[in-house]
Amino acid sequence: MLYRWDGARLQPRQTLAPGAGRAFATFDDGGTTYLAVACISAPVRVMRWDGERFTDVQTLDGLGARELAVVRRGGRLLVVRVNFILGTPADPHPVAGSQIYEWDGGSLRVVAQFPTCGGTDVAVLGGGPGGPGDIELVVSNSLTPQLRFAAETVRYSLTP
Repeated sequence: MLYRWDGARLQPRQTLAPGAGRAFATFDDGGTTYLAVACISAPVRVMRWDGERFTDVQTLDGLGARELAVVRRGGRLLVVRVNFILGTPADPHPVAGSQIYEWDGGSLRVVAQFPTCGGTDVAVLGGGPGGPGDIELVVSNSLTPQLRFAAETVRYSLTP
């Protein structure tokens, strides 16, 4: 839910996710603000601010998104999507794999995928071992394929 301050309290303004909303990421392009909304049980929504409200511009394939991060390097805008879990509490299935998207000025497209299993968070570091343009991601995983809470945190290096 997006709220607006009316001078005395926050008032509901706009529903951003019908349910299972988990994380938000914003970015600007050409003076326009965009918002990506991660949902576990619904596709990621990419929305544009029109001055009054956010309107849908794109839906990303797949379910299970839990975390998003925006990265700018070398004139490129990337969005990192970390996927968590599908199914029900009685029959859970950790999502194996997450994505990196590139913004092309009007939409996001997948440019890389990386292994995760029950991914929960991502931190973006700069200046990787290959040079100042490299991107390092630190991704925490909460599950193993057998649904044990003993998964590793993994450091990835991406050379744009």
